[in-house]
Amino acid sequence: MKVIVSLLVSFLLAFLFASLPFAQDHIINPVVTIRLSQPTILSAVNDTISWSSVQHAESYRIRWRPSSGGRRNYKTVSAPTTSYRFTQLSRGIEYQVQVQARSSNSRHRASAYSQAETIHIPELKTLAKPDLRHISGGTVAWDKVNGAISYLLHLNDRGDISLKRLPESREQHTFPNLLPGRAYEIRILAMGDRVNYKRFGPWSDVVEVRLALPPTYTPVPTDTPTSTPTDTPTSTLTDTPTSTPTDTPTNTPTDTPTNTPTDTPTPTNTPAPPSAPNLRLSNITDNSFRMQWDQVTEADRYEIQGGFIRRWHDVGRGTSHRISGLDAGTTYTMQVRAKNVHGVSPAAAASALTLPAAPRSPSANMITLDSIVLNWGKVKSAVSYEVNGGSLSNWLDVGDVASYHFTGLNQSQTYSLQVRARNASGVSASASVSATTLTPTDTPTPTPTNTATHTPTPTATNTPTPTDTPISTDTPVPTATPLPTDTPVPTDTPVPTEIPKPDPPDPPKKTDPPDPPKKTDPPPPKKTDPPPPKKTDPPPTVSCSKHGGPWVQSWLASCSEDSTVQHVIVRETCRVQLQHYKCTDGSSYNERTSSVECSSVQTTGEC
Repeated sequence: MKVIVSLLVSFLLAFLFASLPFAQDHIINPVVTIRLSQPTILSAVNDTISWSSVQHAESYRIRWRPSSGGRRNYKTVSAPTTSYRFTQLSRGIEYQVQVQARSSNSRHRASAYSQAETIHIPELKTLAKPDLRHISGGTVAWDKVNGAISYLLHLNDRGDISLKRLPESREQHTFPNLLPGRAYEIRILAMGDRVNYKRFGPWSDVVEVRLALPPTYTPVPTDTPTSTPTDTPTSTLTDTPTSTPTDTPTNTPTDTPTNTPTDTPTPTNTPAPPSAPNLRLSNITDNSFRMQWDQVTEADRYEIQGGFIRRWHDVGRGTSHRISGLDAGTTYTMQVRAKNVHGVSPAAAASALTLPAAPRSPSANMITLDSIVLNWGKVKSAVSYEVNGGSLSNWLDVGDVASYHFTGLNQSQTYSLQVRARNASGVSASASVSATTLTPTDTPTPTPTNTATHTPTPTATNTPTPTDTPISTDTPVPTATPLPTDTPVPTDTPVPTEIPKPDPPDPPKKTDPPDPPKKTDPPPPKKTDPPPPKKTDPPPTVSCSKHGGPWVQSWLASCSEDSTVQHVIVRETCRVQLQHYKCTDGSSYNERTSSVECSSVQTTGEC
């Protein structure tokens, strides 16, 4: 028997040792989940943030959205990186940024998001327009531009463009190898650091440089002297008596031809390039405008430049051209020049500011029975914003703000609220959102009404007086005939006062009681009839006036991330609407709003 028992014990011990690894894995060493530490944002400068390193973190999740409200954005970076530079933020807008530590290890849970920090990328400043001037020969000069890190010099030689970048210390430049008699167009712009200033400033006015031709000496024609013919003297025949006169032929003088001076041909004027056209910009939208210029008689074609057109572009014989694909709320400078076979004209320039973009991400918030707050994101170049909808019949300029409170609305009605931006060129397209005002609940309305009806009608208490007598089920009252026969006795109000006294004991109902009430006969106790309603309402009467008359307060919370709202309860206490919301993740919050005058309302309960 002992052998059998020892064998059984050995078998059991072997079984336990064989199953020990399984027990260790599944029972002895359970997995323990640890929440990672919350990171801390160390700095938020311009477009870059940095945060503290968290132990066991394998990545960090950054989330951000505009401070004025809007959609959240997310970005994940791998550890050990503890900084991030934003490249997609709009300048001039504040953003709220948070960081969360994460791990793929099942033993570590993601941390809570860090405290929100504000980042703001300021608008880049525009560099000033340089003042370019011609000194002499091929030399031009300009004044230094504040904020410039370099200058870009542009030379146009009959359509052949050359660019030269100069350091910010330079204030003049000489172009070598310029040909005499040829017209060159020169202009300059300042370049910024793209941190505080934009990369390119506006072009200066075009300066035309033309080197003088070397002097040439044209021979002056001299008059050839005219030879004047000399008259030859005529020989006179003398009669000789001794000889017979013989006729001698007279020599006739011949006129010598006069040399006529030849006139030097007058040089003809060399054909010149056309004159500059007159440019104007019209039909401005948020992404386009139209260039228009006057026709130049001697021009064969036209060229334009500016905006994203970096080089001169031939647009043919037309006198207008549409420029599209531009950025909203941006100033563009365009140029046009005429050309023919003899050269190009000086350039004519004009600038235009495109319309702003529509306000971003409009949203309706703080919705009550008769009001809605409209929020939106600001846009580039806007100087003010206009709203419409609700109780407004026309557009209303509300200034350079990012929200507007619509009031005087009807309950349970849907409104379309609109907003648009304005700058120096006009207004943008409108952005809209629809919202419905809250619906009042029926429960709170009858409560103050009932209390009001009982209080002001003391005369109506006479009717409950006769009803009180039947309520008292004392049959001896009708048997006492002497009491009803005395007509003055029932008319006297003391009878109802007796009713509370006889309730505990029956003896007072005898003939003795009628006399004492007549002596005490107090009409004032009738005024104290309201106490019976107080018995039905155990809580003491509370006046809302204790809270300072009109009570206008509101509380608003929100569900946690990745959780939606479920509306659970809507009730009112002391004409104060309380809405209770429940989130899908189990959390909840209340939103309480009121705009009702409570100082004259008497009710029971808590205000």
